[in-house]
Amino acid sequence: MSYKVIDAKYLKEISTSFVFIKKMIVLFEKNVAEFEREMYNALDDEDYMKLGELAHKAKSSVMIFGMKKQSEEMKQLEFDAKNNKNKETFKQRVDDFIAACKDALTDIEELEKEFE
Repeated sequence: MSYKVIDAKYLKEISTSFVFIKKMIVLFEKNVAEFEREMYNALDDEDYMKLGELAHKAKSSVMIFGMKKQSEEMKQLEFDAKNNKNKETFKQRVDDFIAACKDALTDIEELEKEFE
């Protein structure tokens, strides 16, 4: 199956069962909601260290679903936020990341159908 954002190959390689995949899906769904809320709060508060910490956490969360581009973008955002560089780009980068995560949730719905 071809997906818009995710690459399920890695997840399928490390999983031992659909139960494990389902746990990863539930965790990802929870994390996306948290990233959206917390990243925008950090932007509103101009708390760039917090934004960097969230980008660090997001980096590994998306990687399990093979979202390499988004993982690399979060790695760069983490660096920039913690070093106060390119602040004018932070909002757009968070917007793009959250949009990709929401697209990933749609992909994940399709992934789940493979196991029904």
